[in-house]
Amino acid sequence: MDNSQFSLFSLHPSWKEKQIKLVPNYDIETYIQPITKKMNIKKNKHIFLCIYNIEASEEYLHTHLKYFLYKQPDNDNKFSNLVTFPYVLYTSGDPLKIAEKTIKNIFTNDMSCKGFVEEDNNLYLFYHYTDDIPKHPNLKSDNNYWWGLIDEICNKKEIINYPIHDSVCNLFLNNPGLIYLTVFYDNIKHKLEIPVVAYSGEYYKLINENFELVDRTLHSMFGPYYIFSDTFTKSLRYACWTNNYKPAYFNKEKITNENGRYIKSKIVRVALFLGNSNVVRTEDDVIMKKIINNYDNNEKKYNIKSDKKYTYKWKKNIDSLLIGKIPFKKLDGYFNYINRDIIVKTKDRFIPLSIHDIDVNSLGPFHNSNYTKYKIL
Repeated sequence: MDNSQFSLFSLHPSWKEKQIKLVPNYDIETYIQPITKKMNIKKNKHIFLCIYNIEASEEYLHTHLKYFLYKQPDNDNKFSNLVTFPYVLYTSGDPLKIAEKTIKNIFTNDMSCKGFVEEDNNLYLFYHYTDDIPKHPNLKSDNNYWWGLIDEICNKKEIINYPIHDSVCNLFLNNPGLIYLTVFYDNIKHKLEIPVVAYSGEYYKLINENFELVDRTLHSMFGPYYIFSDTFTKSLRYACWTNNYKPAYFNKEKITNENGRYIKSKIVRVALFLGNSNVVRTEDDVIMKKIINNYDNNEKKYNIKSDKKYTYKWKKNIDSLLIGKIPFKKLDGYFNYINRDIIVKTKDRFIPLSIHDIDVNSLGPFHNSNYTKYKIL
């Protein structure tokens, strides 16, 4: 019987007040086969290297799991930019020795195999990478290796806009015990929160040397908080263009073209811990009803600033807001926060994972939320 339950220890600090030190567990060996058991793999099948890292924090707010992934090169074939586990085509020999040799070609440190899973006649070998991962590296499109969040693997099924192969996603969906980190407290095994991936960007000089967003969004109806997009494509709207698609200046220097597109932009990919989250909807939110009605009662919705007239009232003990597609009732289209759909109150709710320079040649004159070919350099 699974007696685990979802828990956010950062929000319920009774364990901390009692000075109890909890250790995060990844009960992986419960869900995989031990290496003492015979491995069945046939010629011309694949050995996949499932290398994971646990980034722990003392308060558990940032403790999370990542897996090491391989991105195919950008080319003209059907596997272009496809993300998989690192793999080896098996012909003959000891799978463990083959895997060990491959790992040594990638990493400098030794790793021992924790066990394996067999699926579709392929072999998935698991290894724990215990060294620290470089903080928020500037990753380029030609980087072969990426550390991916569980949310990127199982939910988004992409990193940036690089598709993750079904063999990676299905391994976790077919073996859900591999998804969670846990802690044991009060005789209950608690699952730790899984962070979601999010993106935010700006004109490149407005992202500081520590690869962090410079400041909160100060002039928002939702308050002076941190606003993100849940996909790379959405985030480019404000990372690469001004709010009104008009030219802008920075220290008296023009930084856009005539369409308000920045000459150079950066984007930050973060792991975001939602905590207690609330979904913003018009059905049960008085302020949102007023805003939508105000838009609907004006023929020229883009000539008014109806959302500036209101301040959103956060419910008690809410850490984040999720803003979905909120349709107008009379007008075509949706409320204008559609490209920025996650808001968190405090900076400790997110940690940068990587930073990316945008390929401005892939952008076009205006943002298109349905376009899937935007690129990083």
